[in-house]
Amino acid sequence: MRLGIGSAMVAVLLAVVGMLLFGTGPADAQLAGWRERAAAGAKALVRFVDGLAAYRPAAAITVIGHSYVSVVVGRAARSLNRQVRDIVAVASPGMGVDRVGQLRTRARVWAGTAGADWVRRLPSFRFLGVGHGTRPSDGAFGARALPVDGVTGHYDYFRPGTGSLRAMALITLGESPAAAAPPG
Repeated sequence: MRLGIGSAMVAVLLAVVGMLLFGTGPADAQLAGWRERAAAGAKALVRFVDGLAAYRPAAAITVIGHSYVSVVVGRAARSLNRQVRDIVAVASPGMGVDRVGQLRTRARVWAGTAGADWVRRLPSFRFLGVGHGTRPSDGAFGARALPVDGVTGHYDYFRPGTGSLRAMALITLGESPAAAAPPG
């Protein structure tokens, strides 16, 4: 495949794997179930990444979590294979911690949430096991800024033409996207 980035054409070999979580949402009565799902999802993600790394030992791996999947990625971060060079959280309610250093990962952590995304209206805290911690797109979290220009809603981060999709492509290719503003 040939990918146009800026004025350069780059020949790349990429694999994209999607992980979907769905349900009715974490109502109060379901919180324990959602925590269990996040823990189980994190274990499955670690096993999958370990298998991918064993199959392609020279591959640089990027893990991207959208919305609640970023909670799963946060739970998995400290156990992810060393081949994971970057972690990206978009539209994230939190990653289970308040600061990027608490993820205990060697990977670079990127985050962005668009101004119009409804996830910004969720409380950003963790108290007595409730909540997902500081949103990674909050400057106090300490993640690298992921551009979100062109994103108009919660499900637009992977839409062609958005700054977030371009940035995630660059990160996956091992490049750093320019981000002048703090995390969105």
